[in-house]
Amino acid sequence: MSRIVYLLLLLAIIVISTSAASVKFNRCRVGRLDNQNEEYKYMLPLMPCKGECEFQVFDDATEFYCGCDYCDVPVANRMKDRNDRCLEVAREGERLIRDGQFDKGIEAMEEAIQIGTSDLLTLSAIYSQLGNAFFTVGSYSKAIEFHRNDLLLARVLSDKTGEAKACGNLGNAMKAVGQFHLALSYFETQLRLARQLEDKVGVKYLESRALFHLGTAYQARGKENSRTLLSLPLDAPEWHVAKEDLEMSNQYFRTNLDLANSLKDYLFVGRILGHLGNNHYLLRDFRSAIENHNERLDIANQFGDRQAARRAYTNLANAHMMLNEVRKAVEYYRLALSVAFDIGDRYGEAQNCFSLANAAVGIKDYQLATEFHTRHLRLARECRDLAGEARAYTSLASDFMSLEDVRKAAYFIERGWRLAKQ
Repeated sequence: MSRIVYLLLLLAIIVISTSAASVKFNRCRVGRLDNQNEEYKYMLPLMPCKGECEFQVFDDATEFYCGCDYCDVPVANRMKDRNDRCLEVAREGERLIRDGQFDKGIEAMEEAIQIGTSDLLTLSAIYSQLGNAFFTVGSYSKAIEFHRNDLLLARVLSDKTGEAKACGNLGNAMKAVGQFHLALSYFETQLRLARQLEDKVGVKYLESRALFHLGTAYQARGKENSRTLLSLPLDAPEWHVAKEDLEMSNQYFRTNLDLANSLKDYLFVGRILGHLGNNHYLLRDFRSAIENHNERLDIANQFGDRQAARRAYTNLANAHMMLNEVRKAVEYYRLALSVAFDIGDRYGEAQNCFSLANAAVGIKDYQLATEFHTRHLRLARECRDLAGEARAYTSLASDFMSLEDVRKAAYFIERGWRLAKQ
């Protein structure tokens, strides 16, 4: 009898020990990722728990578990400390990036990743911030890397809004490196996800941005397909390819314009109108371009957006030049120049001086041309723009030849020659 009791007690101890041991290896399920495209293979290195993560592959999907074992108090405490420290460093990085200190901000964000966190929403935000920071400083390959990480996390968490935003960020990075096919694919996914989400105002803003992104991608590809669009004959094959992209771009911008107006997002309406005007200019529909840019100008003035007003004046002048309405163009270039001077935009001021001087040549006002080509020369020197300086010398030489002042023309030809030798 005692032998039987002993065996029963031993069996109970084994069961209890086995149960206790199994608790130690429980994991917090943090997400599930469809096995399609085998993205799960790239997911584990992104998991935050530094070797305390695991995944389990099923026929149709992979489930991810992080090592924040709340049944094991010491592990849970260690993870909480790590999470708090990671969040603290990430917030400091966010502040530095917001203040324009991108190098230090990026360094802090990367340190936060090294610390690690079991909070995948925090990790997603870090990846997104890093991607945006690298995009801003022109490191597009790094931007793509971190936005891809963010996209994978959003899919693991079944966060459709986060997935849509990550697709938008990835599309912009792909567009920046000329990968237009991939950019369009990401933007189309962003639009599809935005339209699948519930009909809320925030989601409508997301749909609006997706439409805008698609418009800019087709616009960029149209420009890339033919950098000299306005000089191409209308029967050139390149013209037809670029024309198709620009017309597709306009379709998205018009749909976007209706949605932005319905949302009363008038600042964004202004941006869309500017892009529509640029497309019409490239499509040689200069009257429509003028109409769009006039509307753009009204909105810019309404909101006190001086830089947008300068661009609108410049675009209006360019369109009037193409219609051979040179005096109107001169008037708009003067207005653009005045705004550039007021806001301290030296590069914009230089650009508008050069355009105004060239327009003055068009009406044979060579005194006005020399005045603004000289001002452009001074600004080009201040900005250390050697190409701009060279253009100014060539233009001034031409101006003085038209004024039959051969000595001054020869002087500027010599200066241009010396600059070229440098």
